[in-house]
Amino acid sequence: MTPSDRYEIQCNCCGAEFDALAARWCNCGREIRSLVCTRCNNCFCSAPAPYRRRFWERAPRALRESPQRFRQVMLMSGPEGEATDERPTVLVIDDDEAMRSLVACYVEQLGYRVMTAGDGHEGLSMAMLLPVDVIITDALMPRLDGREIGRLVKEAYGDARKVIVMTSLYRHERHRTEAHRTFGIDEYLTKPFDFNQLARTLERFASRAPAMSARQTAVHYPDTVPECVSAE
Repeated sequence: MTPSDRYEIQCNCCGAEFDALAARWCNCGREIRSLVCTRCNNCFCSAPAPYRRRFWERAPRALRESPQRFRQVMLMSGPEGEATDERPTVLVIDDDEAMRSLVACYVEQLGYRVMTAGDGHEGLSMAMLLPVDVIITDALMPRLDGREIGRLVKEAYGDARKVIVMTSLYRHERHRTEAHRTFGIDEYLTKPFDFNQLARTLERFASRAPAMSARQTAVHYPDTVPECVSAE
């Protein structure tokens, strides 16, 4: 058996390692199902968000694209393609796993529903097919540039879907101007960026923004997401 035929993970409940590819799917009644540990017979539906996020981001394609997983994604939307969860949906696209997890976990703690994609093509497909309110994408990614994702989304949906580009390279003011004028980007954030600014931007863009207290929107980033940092 080759390494690609296995996906060893550590159970969130008992700590035992088991092969997720050989495990069965749970039937605990949750919309987003998970896998059952072969030792303790517990699933990880109630595991902390960082644990569940790491599991799916590192999962092999065979598991992420399985019929059961596809059904989970589609359960997020109703028969007319509208989100069943009333919270705004934010899609985070970044090929850097650490940055993707950090941003997604922060956004999730702000109260939004979060989806993630590890490359431009996957992100574009999700942005086009799933009910998404705001897209946060890295600018420079292999195969498909984040600014180009923004242009294609804007051509299809106009102002109905907001696009935020984050970058560590295109920092000059002319890059910001180009992003707005040529690609239709709604907001342009440079890395390392101010997470408080991201929170304010999401609150401004999301049509059904969750209620956040003044303390939540004003608090500095290091005090806001200790769970994300420690969990990695």
